[in-house]
Amino acid sequence: MYQDIINSLNSKDSHFDSILNNVFYFQKTYNPIYKEFLELIGKSALIPQSLSEIPFCPISVFKHHCVQSGQWSNPERIFKSSGTMGARSRHYVRNMELYQTNAQRIFEMNFGPIDNYYFIGLLPNYLENQDSSLIAMVDYFMSSSALGGKYCLNNYDELFEIIERNKLKQIKTILFGVSFALLDYVDDNTHFNCDHLTVIETGGMKKFAREITKSELYETLRKSFSGSMICSEYGMTELLSQLYSIDTPFLKMNDRLRIVITDPIDPMSVLSANQKGRINIIDLANIDSLSFIATDDLGVINDLGELNVLGRIDNSDLRGCNYLI
Repeated sequence: MYQDIINSLNSKDSHFDSILNNVFYFQKTYNPIYKEFLELIGKSALIPQSLSEIPFCPISVFKHHCVQSGQWSNPERIFKSSGTMGARSRHYVRNMELYQTNAQRIFEMNFGPIDNYYFIGLLPNYLENQDSSLIAMVDYFMSSSALGGKYCLNNYDELFEIIERNKLKQIKTILFGVSFALLDYVDDNTHFNCDHLTVIETGGMKKFAREITKSELYETLRKSFSGSMICSEYGMTELLSQLYSIDTPFLKMNDRLRIVITDPIDPMSVLSANQKGRINIIDLANIDSLSFIATDDLGVINDLGELNVLGRIDNSDLRGCNYLI
């Protein structure tokens, strides 16, 4: 069954629903933590008929356990959260190629081939954490693209020159930027007619001096990167998949990652569209760890099935994922 699931994940023709049941059965059988969790809540015999019936395990297990499905050792990589408060989450990655090809697949579903882009990383706080999954993804995009890429850290003069140079040469450019660094940059820099540029903010406002809403962030970035597309990326240490928004705050689902919104107090009460609640994630690419995760994030799904991340659930630990309103 495991190899069948891997083959499906690697296939361009596979679909979410065709993989889901096999992943659930595999993990409830061969993931000791998820198996115990299902037993504790009286769901060990469950055969879910829909997404609304799937139990989601608290994301905190990644802080306190080696979360693993099946028997394997020697992970190729261990992703670690930023650890701004308390214990750090650890995601043991059995197969980095699966992570990389999955990240590329999802990116290209939203933006087209990575070979079409030059990649810039403005991710200073993530670069301090060499075990960051976001850095691993951007590294892979830079090394795989025929056009390459560069991290600018806090060298804003260099960033300005690269954006303007690429505009003159009409080189399509992706700027992955943590939100506080993007705002620091645009305080002193403005670009005009940047139709070659796509800005992808990755969240992260803990180092910014004041609170700002998502709408304010988008408005500020649009003024300073005139003509560019302003997008968002939603991902975290515990996931091998990502969600993207395209010139809107709402994140689009894909064939590897789906969202279920539940009542923050009653985890088995699934909410309808436009109702605010806990974000629960099904990430099929997490086949070697855990695919069914109850996050500490608050969100809402609109009538089009798109996700808007609204913030953190009260009393949950802050962490380096996208928690802007």
